[in-house]
Amino acid sequence: MIAPPIPTAASPVWASQYSMPGTPERVISQPKISQKARARDIAGSYLEMDNAGHERASLRIRSVRIAGAAYGCDVEQRVGPSSRVTPIRTSQLERRFLVTRLGSLLLNAPMPVVRTLAGREPTVIDGRTLNVRLQALLAIGAKLDRPDRGHDLAKVRGAMDKMGRWGMPRRTGVSVSGIRLGGPGGDLPVRVYRSGRAVAVPPVIVYFHGGGWATCGLDTHDGSCRLLADESKCTVVSVDYRLAPEHSFPAAVDDAFFAYRWVRDNAEALSVSRGRVGVMGDSAGGTLAAAVSVAARDVGAQPPFAQCLVYPSLDATISTASCTSMGDGPWLSYDDIVWYRSMYLPDPATWTSPLASPARVADLSIFPPTLLYAAGFDPLRDDAELFADGLDATGVPVRYRCFDDQIHGFFGMGILHESMAIAVEICTAMGEEMHRPLAHTSEGPKP
Repeated sequence: MIAPPIPTAASPVWASQYSMPGTPERVISQPKISQKARARDIAGSYLEMDNAGHERASLRIRSVRIAGAAYGCDVEQRVGPSSRVTPIRTSQLERRFLVTRLGSLLLNAPMPVVRTLAGREPTVIDGRTLNVRLQALLAIGAKLDRPDRGHDLAKVRGAMDKMGRWGMPRRTGVSVSGIRLGGPGGDLPVRVYRSGRAVAVPPVIVYFHGGGWATCGLDTHDGSCRLLADESKCTVVSVDYRLAPEHSFPAAVDDAFFAYRWVRDNAEALSVSRGRVGVMGDSAGGTLAAAVSVAARDVGAQPPFAQCLVYPSLDATISTASCTSMGDGPWLSYDDIVWYRSMYLPDPATWTSPLASPARVADLSIFPPTLLYAAGFDPLRDDAELFADGLDATGVPVRYRCFDDQIHGFFGMGILHESMAIAVEICTAMGEEMHRPLAHTSEGPKP
């Protein structure tokens, strides 16, 4: 059970807002860890393990060799070129919904089948060629009449909930529990993910889901947070911040910063390292993750140890070149972004606020070491690249990568093997960043 913090004379005023009376951690799932999977050292290929412990290759990136010492075998697979994906490692069981399994079988079928599903010549924009499996997924989606193009919020929320649940497999070697905090606007649910592979006192990543600040929640990003906890070997705290239009800016930022400070202040009770509290988010959640550093600067609080932003929105003016060249999608369009902004930032005067547009901060040195990821077919692509350039010019350690053949949302599209490989790569990279030495930080060598 996580005990609520006890305010002291030195505590900030908002510390007394914490309220969890009689609200223990509610266990949602317990880890089921395969010892065979743990012993396996896999290099260069993403493998699934079925319930009997047998392995079957489900992603072939390039010509790879799988070291099979644990099983007394040595298997070599020769396959085609990669989609700019480096070899990855994973060693946990996964659970998939039936819809996810069927969709995965269809979209990861042999290439002639996928090209038939795609139904037309490859999509090429800005010199980039769309991944053919993504093109097939989009073609199927077009036939299903995606509701988000009509901008009916209720329908969009329903569709996003379904896609979020079905789009990612669930890692089962992760324990999950829920906590309800007393946040700035009332109840603030968070979900805590702990990997069975983490160290005794692991780093912690505070995660903010995407969805245009108006859709999605803890359930839609459950698969992604399980993956992040397992691959990064960090504890993950996912935040169910308030959504627009019911709660417009700055409600989501207030919840995000509150959750970040709560994790720092309760690190001992959570059994995580207080000196290694990072933030991460995808899309709109990337905006909130970056806004945490801005809010920390405004009140003189300790900034995050690191941040990972996946295809984030960092400038609410929506004025970059990619917003024009990729304005018609193929997944997220310029009109979609304007619609989401109208709900979250109804007052144009707020568009340039650093809390809404972190890229507009005058001094970018306030940000911690940063991982930035973008998709080639995304109107928000330039947001990440320009921010990376600005951080680099300021001297902030930054790693930027654009996956040219992917679309906005790939981090939650584990139904596609290539997208799953990228998601694993991102989670692993964030884990490496969170486990870096503390010697050069102001926190000192805390556990």
